Amino acid sequence: MSIEPGTLDLHSLAALRAAFRAAPDPTLDLLVGDHASEFVGPRWLRLAAPLGMRVGRMAGWCGKRFEADGGGAGGGGVVLHGANRVLRDGVRVDAIPIRARIEPSLMDGRPAIAVVYPADAPFPWPRVRDELRALGAGTLLGMTFHMPLAPPAGTPFLLHRC
Repeated sequence: MSIEPGTLDLHSLAALRAAFRAAPDPTLDLLVGDHASEFVGPRWLRLAAPLGMRVGRMAGWCGKRFEADGGGAGGGGVVLHGANRVLRDGVRVDAIPIRARIEPSLMDGRPAIAVVYPADAPFPWPRVRDELRALGAGTLLGMTFHMPLAPPAGTPFLLHRC
């Protein structure tokens, strides 16, 4: 099932979580490349999200970048390496390194692209986990888990292929 972002209520946590649960099982090839970020959810969450990123030393967060490692991007233990991207003086630069692979989702146990942070990243990133599934062509719906003061059932965001 493909859900087009234009048909989804991007301000409803319930609708975004339902869309995440309904999205098809992903493959890592969906993640290879550059992706611009968009905060979604209720107004209070969209206003608080940039502050949370600033506290986590990722002020200006604007997306994620992943590269194929030559081993293919299918699944089954394959890991992609990349970085969160931030805007510095109008230029996208790499910030905190990340890695991704297909794992069971914390939300529903189905396959999701799990993005994790290194143990030496600044607080709170070593404990944070982003999960991604495809909404439609070029758009991934993400849920962030274990972010302090954020909804425990997952904080939504979108990634759009650049």
